[in-house]
Amino acid sequence: DLAHAPSVEIFKAFQGVEEMPNGGSRVFIGSLPGRDIRKPLPKMIRSEFLQTIFIAKKPPENGWCGEFAVITACNPFTAGERSSDAVETLRLRKNLSRRGLKKHPVTGASVDGSHQEPGFAVWDLVLEEALEIGREFRQDAIFWVGADGWIDVVSCLNGERRHVGLWSERIRPWKGEF
Repeated sequence: DLAHAPSVEIFKAFQGVEEMPNGGSRVFIGSLPGRDIRKPLPKMIRSEFLQTIFIAKKPPENGWCGEFAVITACNPFTAGERSSDAVETLRLRKNLSRRGLKKHPVTGASVDGSHQEPGFAVWDLVLEEALEIGREFRQDAIFWVGADGWIDVVSCLNGERRHVGLWSERIRPWKGEF
């Protein structure tokens, strides 16, 4: 059952999302060995994502302006596996450069600093492209900052979207270790 499948299984099976007519729920489209899947999508936004703060050593040259995404390659599927974080972050940086996207290092963190995931603020892309990159790097979600400064966390799997707060209230200067 998809609602109880581990994130890694869901991502391996993922082929797309379909909107149901008349404003119904979204449907996961995918396949696992021996069967095709079309199921209503479970909620994918974890409560800890709603508390995330962001840390940068310095602001970007032009400030935190316009729409941008915050994407990490760390901790795939929120599974707790951190051994490949540095390699995956380097691969993400190269991927963003290859796409010609403007980027700036930023770390998503828990309020107490006990959990941190280096990533990038990324400009010059639309939300769907940011989600595509998140899926490529096996992320449950990305953060999308609107031109008005409001942050949404958006599921890479089903597009579920939740307001988090204002960027100006969530960005922190780097002050060394927590």
